Amino acid sequence: MGLNRSWTHLAAAALAAVSLACGGAEDDSATTEATGASALHSGAFFDGFDSYDSSNMEMANWANGDPFACGFLPDHVTFSGGIMTLKLDNTSSSNKPYTGGEYRTKDVFSYGKFEVKMKPAKASGIVSSFFTYTGSPWDEIDIEFLGKNTTQVQTNYYVNGTGGHEQMIDLGFDASTAYHTYAFEWKSGSITWYVDGVQKRVVSGGTLPSHPMQIMMNLWNGTGVDSWLGSYSYSGPLYASYDSASYSPPGTGGGGGGSTTYALNVSKSGNGSGTVSGGSINCGSTCSANVNQGSSVTLTANPDSGSTFAGWSGPCSGTGTCTVTMNSAQNVTATFNSVTCSSAPSTPSSLSATTASSSQIQLNWNSVSPPSNCSVTYSVFQNGNQIVSGLTSPYYLVGNLAANTTYSFTVRAVDSAGSSSASNSATATTQQVIDTQQPSAPGALYATSVTTSTVSLSWSASTDNVGVVAYDVYLGSTLYVSSASPNATVSNLSSGATYTFTVRARDGAGNVSPSSPSLTVTTVTTVDIIPPSTPSNLTWASDGGTVTMTWTPSTDNVGVSGYQLLYGNFSLGIFSDTVLTLIGFKPGTPYTFTVKALDAAGNVSAASNQITVLLGTSVDTTPPSAPTNLTLSNATSSSLTVRWTASTDDVGVVIYQVLVNGNQVSVASSTSATITGLASGTVYGVSVRALDAAGNVSASSTSLYVTTL
Repeated sequence: MGLNRSWTHLAAAALAAVSLACGGAEDDSATTEATGASALHSGAFFDGFDSYDSSNMEMANWANGDPFACGFLPDHVTFSGGIMTLKLDNTSSSNKPYTGGEYRTKDVFSYGKFEVKMKPAKASGIVSSFFTYTGSPWDEIDIEFLGKNTTQVQTNYYVNGTGGHEQMIDLGFDASTAYHTYAFEWKSGSITWYVDGVQKRVVSGGTLPSHPMQIMMNLWNGTGVDSWLGSYSYSGPLYASYDSASYSPPGTGGGGGGSTTYALNVSKSGNGSGTVSGGSINCGSTCSANVNQGSSVTLTANPDSGSTFAGWSGPCSGTGTCTVTMNSAQNVTATFNSVTCSSAPSTPSSLSATTASSSQIQLNWNSVSPPSNCSVTYSVFQNGNQIVSGLTSPYYLVGNLAANTTYSFTVRAVDSAGSSSASNSATATTQQVIDTQQPSAPGALYATSVTTSTVSLSWSASTDNVGVVAYDVYLGSTLYVSSASPNATVSNLSSGATYTFTVRARDGAGNVSPSSPSLTVTTVTTVDIIPPSTPSNLTWASDGGTVTMTWTPSTDNVGVSGYQLLYGNFSLGIFSDTVLTLIGFKPGTPYTFTVKALDAAGNVSAASNQITVLLGTSVDTTPPSAPTNLTLSNATSSSLTVRWTASTDDVGVVIYQVLVNGNQVSVASSTSATITGLASGTVYGVSVRALDAAGNVSASSTSLYVTTL
């Protein structure tokens, strides 16, 4: 797109029919300067968007004509953490009902390679862009994301006001969910577009742009161009994010100041500990990165608990941030010193010991406030002998204990100045071993809320022959927290850090299930308080007793993590898809549903439109016949295979339930299933039931009994 111009998409397409003279030989030297720009830029250009570069860039404070439905204001361009964000919202400006953000260079640029690393906004009726443009004559080269479909990018160019060269490129990914690199290389005889370094489109010959142009980025919504952009309906602010933009003159390679790079080496000194981060640097003791010539990297020192940052040496000094301009190789040293505590910590209080299983006892105590500038850890003693040290939380699950045995525990607090006296003594007796069957593995682990320091997790409940009493959440291989219900919140995490979680179920006898599927979560660097947009167009259709519900997806400034289906005010669960198929509706009975969208920070949208499902009284009420001819095979110490003869039904069987000792352990769409998670040397009774689409359930098959190896 361009600046201060009035056109429509259809008019631009019509202008494409105008025949223009062919360009001359390729000499890579444009001749005319763009209106409103200060000068023709010489050499490479790179902006890492660490802050507003007022000497080279400017924020828009104006409005364009149609089809722009918004004006542009400087406060809709912001910088944080090396990211520039353009905002579109319903603030009025320049006699328009909406305001977007636009950022552009003051200089103009001739032939070369133009590159951006960005993440566009996603919503119907909007455009997120990176392009070059000159006012008069109007030349332009475009990379544009139409928010209605961010799995494609539109490429286009204009020569003296004539466009109509649009071509959509399928990306193979959703550009709005992650940063990717997009570029075009402009020569006098050709234009080549790239996505993540891969050539996607080449235009050569004919008349091409020839005038120096400004580099521009903007986010805007349209009016009168629904056939192109789709209709726009305001449901909250939208954001397009930009990581970097660059220009490389002909012959210097791509992106960020040409092909020359220099080594940035970072090391650590002192008797303390900490990390250094900035750009592609993120390390503890030592690390290095190759950085483009002329680029700047801002480094931040982050001391660990119990340490302080003493300062930089090399190209920087002091204790603030260190900005290094890479015109040669640079060596930077960060010094961290440990903090000596002034006194030993106070004694932990209210130690309690609770039996958790036949082999585990849960300990809890009141946390100790550390002396100034100190950190406190805890050591646990069992029957007078230390069994663990270095704990940072006021709880510990003691394992590997003998069944039906009494144990005594104390706790001491420790800092660099010494240890506290022992806490009160607490005793507990482990359970007697009776049950040896482990629970089934928890499933469908997902994050319901992510903040700068916490992650809230939920998962599908496990089953057990007696009953699950607790779930243990593991961070890597370390038990982090336990919960009696299938959800938990993990606290005291670092901002912007990545963690991998698994969950195991535990029964009263201490039997532990296999691990759930793992889930990797990155904590946020800022707290997200913006809810997703409201799901819309909730509809339903039925096929016999089966009801399929669909709705239009919501959008979110970070990302929608799931959808909550509500029957009245009762939640039926959280789902990742926008299509749900349900069975079991009673004919002639009305059921009322709505849908809400959730993001990972726990923000919840408003409810969608309400639908009422009402099936006629002619719905199938006849259950299938019971499955027959069960056979068991391939029995191992933990698994076996069951097969059966198919049931019959007046409409059709849709699924089989596989039961072990009367409890459902899996479902199958065919006439066989493999059962896992069994205990060795144990007798199990296996049976099968059939269901049809109306939710009718057959009688159970005859049970067969087998002993695992």
